[in-house]
Amino acid sequence: MPMLDKPKPRHMLAIRRAALADAQAAVGLLHELGYAAEFDAVHARLQRLLTSENDPVFVAFHADEVVGLMSLHLYEPFYGELPIGRVTALVVTERVRGSGAGAALLTVAEAYFAERRCARVELTSGERRTAAHAFYQRCGYAPTGRRFVKQLD
Repeated sequence: MPMLDKPKPRHMLAIRRAALADAQAAVGLLHELGYAAEFDAVHARLQRLLTSENDPVFVAFHADEVVGLMSLHLYEPFYGELPIGRVTALVVTERVRGSGAGAALLTVAEAYFAERRCARVELTSGERRTAAHAFYQRCGYAPTGRRFVKQLD
């Protein structure tokens, strides 16, 4: 398979709400993050999220190919007056990383949450994803606190 050139930053990208037809592309992108995503499960999850007012999913595409995926969640914390926006998944295919696709997706997230009067945008990133951490900091995100997780059976 020939190597494709990286798309030019932003102006060659388009971002839109995800559709059920994007499920297969989402599976591939989630695999790039290391998640064992199965088509049927991703398709069903996407179908549910498409009906949610607080959980939009967006895709970035270039030349009719989905090259990025982002899911969002808006929630109202008990301790605060304003809602909080959370980026629950963000992935850009490795072939186009550095092209501006990730930053463009984050810009969409920030605008979406700003329209809904969110106090802030937050996201999490695994400890081993150091390149992602550097990217988020370049985009103005600061590391805060710690996340504690307990797996349930």
